[in-house]
Amino acid sequence: MAGGSGFQVSGDAAVRYERHVAPIMAPFVGALVDAVRPAPGEAVLDLGCGTGFVAREAARRVGAEGRVTGVDLNPGMLAVAAEQAPETPEAPGAPEVVWAQAAAEALPFGDDEFDVVLCQQSAQFFADLDAALAQAARVTRPGGRFGATVWASLEGSPFFVAQRLAIEAIGGAEAARSFDTAFRCPARVLVSAVRRAGFVALDSRDVTANVRLPRLDSFAPLQLAALPWGRAVAEAGPTAPAAYAAILADLLNPYVTADQSVLIPFASTLVTATR
Repeated sequence: MAGGSGFQVSGDAAVRYERHVAPIMAPFVGALVDAVRPAPGEAVLDLGCGTGFVAREAARRVGAEGRVTGVDLNPGMLAVAAEQAPETPEAPGAPEVVWAQAAAEALPFGDDEFDVVLCQQSAQFFADLDAALAQAARVTRPGGRFGATVWASLEGSPFFVAQRLAIEAIGGAEAARSFDTAFRCPARVLVSAVRRAGFVALDSRDVTANVRLPRLDSFAPLQLAALPWGRAVAEAGPTAPAAYAAILADLLNPYVTADQSVLIPFASTLVTATR
């Protein structure tokens, strides 16, 4: 999610991103990788890899004979990504992921180098979407596959609706406008850009998943602190994060379960295509 200049974090925010954004991303990581089907032995690029959610899952799919590269502009994200091992007891033999720092608009890879290019929740942050997708097409071999996710409309994810209101209440209008960048690449914009890049056989669909989050008084401030627009809330004063969490909890009360966890839908647009 840190593929371009619109999403930069510093300090320990990348560590928080890996820990506290993961529950929200998990179902869409699986949906994206399932849709594009990296096969054993293939070469995969995770474009705008953040801390490596997609890259690690792809590594488990391509196996020891495959190759996975994650590229991101943010060195803090890449440092955290490099600390995570893709191999698990359920997926032994996954290759080590190679991590590279670069802008999506200037990829340091050869033409036709990858069988699969994946881009999870990064397209909305690229400084130049057309240039980034042209690069994605260049490094994808003929017949290779491309897949990307972006958040669907704000209204499809009640957590984000409430989060925006809470951010504006505590951090102000400028922080809320920063939050809005996460939704500046709707499906029609992404599909058009993918087509202009030269990909064919496009398919676009919305994926909705019910996600269980920990109780909000503890989870909400930590999740927000992983995101660029969380700084304005933190800077509003020592009691601001708790006040933010209280607003969020009030707005999301209908989704709170008996054990105080939150079960809530999120909606993402999934676009796939062929080179």
